[in-house]
Amino acid sequence: MWFVCSIPNQPEVVPAEVEDDDFDEEDDMPLAALAAKLQFNGLELEEEDLKLYLEIDANLETTAPLTDEAIIEQVQSSQEEEEEEEEKEAEQTPTEKIPTNSESIHALKTFFLFLQSIPHDDSAMEQLRNQEKLAIKNSYVALIQKTISDFFK
Repeated sequence: MWFVCSIPNQPEVVPAEVEDDDFDEEDDMPLAALAAKLQFNGLELEEEDLKLYLEIDANLETTAPLTDEAIIEQVQSSQEEEEEEEEKEAEQTPTEKIPTNSESIHALKTFFLFLQSIPHDDSAMEQLRNQEKLAIKNSYVALIQKTISDFFK
């Protein structure tokens, strides 16, 4: 590998072979530090040198261009991930527990007490009584012993 340098009184082309043993911590410095060091030694970095330093690997391809198949695969995998996240959220959302007959009867009695404490229409109380009768009827239906033939209807 060869690097082109334009530092005065230095050769134009400098061979650069990088091996793990040849790495020197002093060589690993920011551009501003290099410019200051050169200026201290009486050398100047010109604007062209700085531009060359900054743009030396501008045309270097760092990633391969994506094919149509790769783009489609990325889109599909991101959609699948979104669907999985939505499923996890749906699993984590607690579902409301359906109250039992005894819980519903207790809730209706509590509502009766509430209605008695406020001014109300008699039709509201009558509708509430009908709902209570339905809940009590459903609780009795659950208590009736079933025969095996009831399960095959």
